[in-house]
Order: sequence, then C-alpha cells, then structure tokens
Amino acid sequence: MWRSNHELEQRVEDRTANLRENQARFELALEGTNDGIWEWNPVTNEVYYAPRFREMLGVTREEFPDTFEAWRDRLHPDDIQPTMKALKVHLEKREPYQVDYRLKTHAGEYRIFHARGQAVWDEHGSPTRMAGSILDVNDQRNAEEQLADLLGMQRGILDSAELGIIATDPHGVIHTCNRKVEELFGYGVSELIGWESLARLVSHRELVNRAAELEAELGEEIKPGIDVLVARARCDNRLHESEWTMLRQNRETFPALVSVTILRDEVDDPVDGYLFVIHDLTEIKIAEDENQNLIKQLQTANHDLSNFAYVVSHDLKAPLRAIASLAE
Repeated sequence: MWRSNHELEQRVEDRTANLRENQARFELALEGTNDGIWEWNPVTNEVYYAPRFREMLGVTREEFPDTFEAWRDRLHPDDIQPTMKALKVHLEKREPYQVDYRLKTHAGEYRIFHARGQAVWDEHGSPTRMAGSILDVNDQRNAEEQLADLLGMQRGILDSAELGIIATDPHGVIHTCNRKVEELFGYGVSELIGWESLARLVSHRELVNRAAELEAELGEEIKPGIDVLVARARCDNRLHESEWTMLRQNRETFPALVSVTILRDEVDDPVDGYLFVIHDLTEIKIAEDENQNLIKQLQTANHDLSNFAYVVSHDLKAPLRAIASLAE
C-alpha cells in the first residue's frame, strides 16, 4: 500500500513538474511574440487576455477585466457589427476568423488590429473554447492607405497625359500603361498589362530591318523585339527618341515618336525596367504633307509666273522695237 501511494505521489509530482514546464514554456512564448494572445470561454463568457494584449492598449487589468464585454466595449462603433458577424459566422459555419478592427486605447485613440482565432466544438457542435491573437497593424494599414492614395494620384496624372506612357520590366513585360495608350492602340489597359513584349505594338517589318541595321552598327546580335527598341538607350545610357510605325489592334498603322528611358536607381545599377513615351505623329505628318503640297504648289506657281513673265517680255519687245524705229 505504501509503495502504491508513493508511486501515485511520484506520478503527481511528475505531472505537476510537466505542467510547470509547459506553463513556463507558454509564458516564454508569450513574451517572445508581438501578438496579444486571448482565450475565450463562450459558455461562461470569461476571457483570458495575455499581458501583451493589455500592453498594446495601454490599459490595466482593472480598466480591462477578463470579460468579453471589456473587449467589445472598446471596439470602434463602426466595427462592432462586422466584427460580431465574423465571429458568429466562425462559430456557426466554422469559416476562418480573420478580421481587422479598431480598438480604443487608454489614450483615447483608435488603433487598427488584425485578429485571428480558432474555436473548438464539442460532439454536439457547440463551441466550448476559442483562442486567438491580435496584432497591431495600425501603422501598416495607414502606410498602405497612403500608398494607395499616392498610386491613385499617379494614376490620375498618367491618365491625364496626352502622350501614351508604358512601363515595362527589364524583359519588356508591360506592367503599367495609361488611358492614352488604350486610345492609341484600341486595347484595354487590363489587356496590355502582362504582355510579354511591347514590340507587339510595333511594325514587325521595321523591327526586322532596324535589328539588321543595329547588328551591323554595334557588332552584336539584336533580336527583332524589345531589344531593338531599347538598344540605343542602353548603348548611350540616356533617353533615346526615334520614329516608329505603330500597330493598332485593328491592324491599322500610325507614325509615332517613341522615347525610351532606362529605369534604375543609379547609372551603374542593374536595369529595373524601361519607360516608353509614345507621341502620335499622325496630325504632324498630315500637316507636313500639306506643307509640302503647298510648297510644291508655290514652286509650280512661281515657275508658271516666270514663264508668263518671259513670254510677256518677249511679246512686248517686238512692238517696242517698231515704235523705236518709227521714232527715229
């Protein structure tokens, strides 16, 4: 009997030691994370909030007791309904619980937190326990919002430009273009994003001819694709402009002045991509043709006038000589 009691006591001591070790390990894990851990008992409505949870809000246990209501009362009024809905959907339909919400801090400001959680259900499907964490993402979300505003402003500037603007990666894959490009070529912006080469918008015959010219001039292989368009800019290491025949979606062509700029942080840094600015020269070419026609017409008129003057001058000479003879 004594031996049985001793063995029982030893097992209790071993389990107690294991529990202490597990508790110490758990507390160490809590101290090493930036997340605020929580555990909720839906039956009793009691909640365990780890010290880090309260620390992020700057509150004490007296200000923020271990109750469900303590957390709900600090939710931003606009976030209460969607947050409670997400929690209900998780408990009833077992869909993942991940939500952003704002909590009021001790200083009175609302900060944005990203919350995750997972419930445990009994054999009847009733939730018996739920645990999770919150992470302060206030600065991150504000930065994302500012970036979105900046990108929106840049998009507005791009779309208001009267020139077509296309940005590609180092391989020529299109990742940005403006509405003017859509107008020039007839493709939607969403269609163009991801295209493997801007060269698809250029006359293939011109690409082949200029590739041959560049190969002979530079002494290196130039493929009739994006390399032809950027070769000069890469060789001169500066903005390069040249005229090209561009190809619309309906296979119509138009003349354009294309400027190419290499995108990179420093001169010696690897190429991050290319910026193409496309200026439709159709109206300019038409005006030039009209000017040339006008010049030709003026030249013809001048020639005709010279001939007329010669003829008139010749025809007048004979009567004038006769008059001069009579006068003598």
